[in-house]
Amino acid sequence: VANYELAIRCYQRALEGNDPDGIALHSLAKLHQQRGDQEAAEQLYRTNLARLDQYASMQDTGRLAEAQSFCERLLDLGGPHKEKAKALA
Repeated sequence: VANYELAIRCYQRALEGNDPDGIALHSLAKLHQQRGDQEAAEQLYRTNLARLDQYASMQDTGRLAEAQSFCERLLDLGGPHKEKAKALA
């Protein structure tokens, strides 16, 4: 129990600092879930999803058709680029 409390405090301090990738936020949510505090875990997961949605909207440049075109061209090339293009498409 003491280890959970210590880990939670550490992740909370990390959140107060800088957590651009959401690693501390996700880890904190998992800790609360493992500890049985579903309400806190749910709130943290929701916060993380909102962060991801905000990040995704920042990446939307309206150039999806252009990106799809590049992926199709890479699919025609073959090799390792083909596999990456498949994953992106």
